[in-house]
Amino acid sequence: MNEAFIKSKFVQKESYEFPENNKQIKAKKTKVFPNINTKTMPKTVLLILIGKRKDSAVEVQKLLTAWGCLIKTRLGIHDGILENCSDEGLLILELYGSKEQKEELARKMELIQGVSSKLVDLEIIP
Repeated sequence: MNEAFIKSKFVQKESYEFPENNKQIKAKKTKVFPNINTKTMPKTVLLILIGKRKDSAVEVQKLLTAWGCLIKTRLGIHDGILENCSDEGLLILELYGSKEQKEELARKMELIQGVSSKLVDLEIIP
């Protein structure tokens, strides 16, 4: 993308007109979006597969609560609804913190009977 295109698409107008009173207000040019060339931060995701939710859910929840400050995003998925509710579940966690903290949480999840976890690091390479 050339610089003129970026400026035309990502910079607010210098002035605004209001038809009801025919006045024009001047404003400073302001960037609407951050620098496009900004390097993305790597993401760490912890995938947790729970084999028997009814047996393991309490222990998993206790561990998640204890390590809650590391968890930015949490998504829980299980098949079925109402009478057809599945006993298996999948948790996807986006984590922050040190590498050691993330690895320790994953290790502790593995210690719970019927639970499997995998730590995944993702990064966009320019």
